[in-house]
Amino acid sequence: MLKISSISLTILTAVYFTFGLNFVLAGKIYNILTTADGLGIIFITTIPLFFISALTFIFTPFISKYIAKPFLVFILMASACVNYGAYTFGVIFNQDMLVNIFETATGEAFSYLNLKLVIWIFLSGIVPSLLVIFTKIEYKSFFIEILRKLLLMVVCAGIIALIALFFYKDYASIARNNPKLQKDIVPTYYLSSTFKYIKNTYFTTPLKYQEIGMDAKRIVEEENEKYLFIFLIGETARAQNYQLNGYERDTNAYTSIIDNVISFKNVSSCGTATAVSLPCMFSMMGRSNYSRAQFDSQDNVVDILKRAGYKQIWIDNNTGCKGVCKNIETHATTQIPELHCSGEECNDSVFLDVIDEQINSLNGQDGIIYLHLLGSHGPTYYKRYPPEHAKFKPDCRTSDLQNCTREEIINAYDNTILYTDYVMSEVIKNLGKHEETYKTGVIYMSDHGESLGENGLYLHGMPYGFAPEEQTHIPFIVWLSDSMIKHEKMDMKCMKDTAQSGVFSHDNLSHTLLEVMDVKTTASDPKKDMWEHCEDKRE
Repeated sequence: MLKISSISLTILTAVYFTFGLNFVLAGKIYNILTTADGLGIIFITTIPLFFISALTFIFTPFISKYIAKPFLVFILMASACVNYGAYTFGVIFNQDMLVNIFETATGEAFSYLNLKLVIWIFLSGIVPSLLVIFTKIEYKSFFIEILRKLLLMVVCAGIIALIALFFYKDYASIARNNPKLQKDIVPTYYLSSTFKYIKNTYFTTPLKYQEIGMDAKRIVEEENEKYLFIFLIGETARAQNYQLNGYERDTNAYTSIIDNVISFKNVSSCGTATAVSLPCMFSMMGRSNYSRAQFDSQDNVVDILKRAGYKQIWIDNNTGCKGVCKNIETHATTQIPELHCSGEECNDSVFLDVIDEQINSLNGQDGIIYLHLLGSHGPTYYKRYPPEHAKFKPDCRTSDLQNCTREEIINAYDNTILYTDYVMSEVIKNLGKHEETYKTGVIYMSDHGESLGENGLYLHGMPYGFAPEEQTHIPFIVWLSDSMIKHEKMDMKCMKDTAQSGVFSHDNLSHTLLEVMDVKTTASDPKKDMWEHCEDKRE
């Protein structure tokens, strides 16, 4: 059996993390150094020494009898996964990303599995963990061990202080001009994010529940006036790849030929991941005031619409409604006959098999049916559409996006957009059968966008302040029946002009829904209604 002293193991672990599990950070620092002026060779050589000293200082208390091996195995395996995500997709593991991870369904998690991931985790996580498990760690007596650890920490602190004494300005300048660097440090950033997530989720006193819109009332202007809206909640769709927004490909081949379809071109999301954006977009708070704790402790727009008399049904083909649908009827597509399902996932066209049944269940009551799509969720874009809908070829057919060409990735992604467009067009056609009972409309809005390799980034989930436009610029599409347009006295030219020139966000959604559904409440702000200037003012 191999043997190593606790002190040597601590330093060796710090060295491994510095050079083995932080090479993504090292690459970014290298790029910074090659473009910066006035940085001497001595300063550059202090960078790895700084990280080794800092990580040694952090690891020292944990490399202790009884806890060293469990700690090291956990941190090695977790860091290997984080390192893979950072290198392969450019993911930053902040608190929002951790919420997304912990709320991810099994089927979605397995979509990331591929040979590259297995080899990566085996070499960088499992092999080092096995070495730790089968190596004997030698400790001195209790007091000697404590003294040795304290001395090591003092030496590390001294090295850091000495580096700061001579090169503080250089370090401060790099940190100030590159604030994202700290988010790439393994394992400190993801561990601190995990601590915050656990604290906020399990050790924070829940807020007192607040009911909102208690005065909500549906305004009925005509006898037997009934509204029916289908709300398609998109997943990972970015506005840049929409033909309706000027994209050169016909990714909206189905809806672009339907009358009364309008696409709002400049709409931004509340977050860059479903766990944040989905509840935020249905809240009454707006992005600047949003927090998950606050959302969970108050009514959202779905609750207000229910109070006003709308019967609402949520059908989910994703990872759940994140609390949005907590007080309305809810169905999961995995419970629906398996015509379009494979394993734990269903094709979005599964909605087309149940939409009539759900509309009939409204029994002529004002209603909204929410369809939470799987949409364009990656990295396995090719699984989101059937082979006969693969118009753009060759398409990337693996979760290892870096083994596909950029053309193949975009082809696969564009196929998902086109397939969602097909589903939406079929929903619109279906509503034609219910025109005698309802004035109808369809809304499509995505939760967030997606990076497809721009600047080395893939997927989504970047911290909002650093997120590229590809992850925050989302599609918002509206279709209104002729009867709805006539009844609401909608000025379609005005709507089209507003859709082209207006700037909107998820913040507008809840208020727009309340206004277009003819719900009056003091909780609504008419100024945030995207239809405000294009419809007859209702008393």
